[in-house]
Amino acid sequence: MSLAPERFERMARLRRVPMLASLTDADLAGLVACLRWRDLRTGDVLYRQGEAGDTMAFVVSGALNARIHLKRGGEYEIGPVAAGSLVGEMACIDPATRSATVVALEPSTVAEIGRDALTNGLRAGSPAAYSTIVRGVARIVAERLRVLDERIDAEIHDTGPSVPAPAPVRVSTNPSSPSSLPRTFPSTNPSPPFGMPRVRPSSNPSPPAGMPRVQPSTNPTPPAGMPRVRPSTPPPPGPLPPVRPGSHGPPPPIIATDRAGFRGLVDKLLGKS
Repeated sequence: MSLAPERFERMARLRRVPMLASLTDADLAGLVACLRWRDLRTGDVLYRQGEAGDTMAFVVSGALNARIHLKRGGEYEIGPVAAGSLVGEMACIDPATRSATVVALEPSTVAEIGRDALTNGLRAGSPAAYSTIVRGVARIVAERLRVLDERIDAEIHDTGPSVPAPAPVRVSTNPSSPSSLPRTFPSTNPSPPFGMPRVRPSSNPSPPAGMPRVQPSTNPTPPAGMPRVRPSTPPPPGPLPPVRPGSHGPPPPIIATDRAGFRGLVDKLLGKS
């Protein structure tokens, strides 16, 4: 008589585990008969990495913590195991040593089931509870394998936060500006300071005050003593005129035949006149 209230209380606590919420009272009663209940204090070790084990446990209340001891030293925190979770399932379905150490973070209660009790006692006494637990373990293992596969793929392909491709660099003779400033390019007519009018470049700039403006000429004045040479009009394009027999071509320029004038010009330049 004294065991009945405790059994119903345990069935009610197991129903809070999401994996077991759909079981009937009869299935939960058959599961309770196969479980071993353990009360843990803060810091108690439920499973130790490297040890042999064949049980898994439902965390009925409290919270646990799972961590892995690394071979090169230090520990890797897997994370907390909250109430309603399942822990140790890998060692229960696969005869191997524990892959992590599980410690109670606070006073906790767990319900353990061994491999033999699962495959023999529960499978025969409550097939619905057995299939529910097996399907739940399969989902947990598949999820962990998916996460592990994503981590391996990320390490192989070195994927990470996407970085935008750098903008193309424009080659210029102007030295590069700081990274926070835009690159500037020389201008033939830079913008004036604020409030000042823009000065347009001129081919004939204004002379200084008091000086007359000199207009450009296509026939500048020659130096003193030199005659002004008039630009000659080039002959129109076309075929050359025929040369008559006995002719020696067009007459030479006048300056070449006026030897007296040329001699006088040389004397003036030499200061003899």
